[in-house]
Order: sequence, then C-alpha cells, then structure tokens
Amino acid sequence: MSAQDTGGDPRDEVEVVRYLRENPAFLERHAGLLESLELEHASGDKDACDGKTSSLIEKQVALLRTRNSDLAGRLDALIETARSNENLSIGLHRLLLKLMGADAMREGLRA
Repeated sequence: MSAQDTGGDPRDEVEVVRYLRENPAFLERHAGLLESLELEHASGDKDACDGKTSSLIEKQVALLRTRNSDLAGRLDALIETARSNENLSIGLHRLLLKLMGADAMREGLRA
C-alpha cells in the first residue's frame, strides 16, 4: 500500500525509510511495534492480494527463500560452466601431450 493509497505524503515515506535505515535499533527498542506489523499477503499473482496478512518475519523469510533460490540457480550455472571449462582444459592438455609426442613435433623442436 503506497502513501497515495492512504492519502499520505510520499515524502513522509521517504523520511521514514531513511530514518529506519539510519537507526536500525529503533525496531529493537520498539519490539511491540515490530510484532504488530502486518503486510498484505499475495497469493499466486504478486499484484493480487487475498486480504490475508502475514507478519514481517514471514515476508522476510519469503524474500530470503526467493533470493536463496535465485542464488542457487546462479551457483548451479557457474558450476556447470566450471565443469565445461574443466573438460575443455583436459581435452586441450591431452591434445598438447599428443602433439608433443609426435615425430614431426620433435623434429621441429630440434631445428
């Protein structure tokens, strides 16, 4: 829900965000507020809310799970690239060993 949805000034939201970033202990000092914060909970479509609410921690866990899943996918892609590079390196090494053992190569090196 944006400030415009509630009739608030968007500049006030910017100030609240800035304050909370600069004062992370605020929510620790006001644990009751933190416990009572609830967010609209989307089901399926990210833009469509079903009227249910979830706690801030549930929302954070969901975001972290999504981020973790994305990072796991990127890690899998990097591992696959590393395997491919390793296979190329092994093939190139074998080729070089064969070339070094070839008679023509030995003659070329002697000259």
